Amino acid sequence: PMTIIELVEKESGETGLTIDSKFDEIDLDSLEFVELMLQVQSEFGVTIPDALFAKLKSISDLETMVAMLKWEERSESIVSS
Repeated sequence: PMTIIELVEKESGETGLTIDSKFDEIDLDSLEFVELMLQVQSEFGVTIPDALFAKLKSISDLETMVAMLKWEERSESIVSS
């Protein structure tokens, strides 16, 4: 599986990005950003609510969001079993 940094680099065409790279400094237009979010959701099996997209300022924010959503998903499956 690809990492979030690899997905961002693939979508933006940039290289050398880090966990601290900010989305406003990465060459992504709004359509590419939406496509990136769809790829991340597919790759990591999470659903990122639309309202949270605009709050994501960096790759670190995105990685944290994915980790939190995956944790919530696991917690819900444990509680419901």
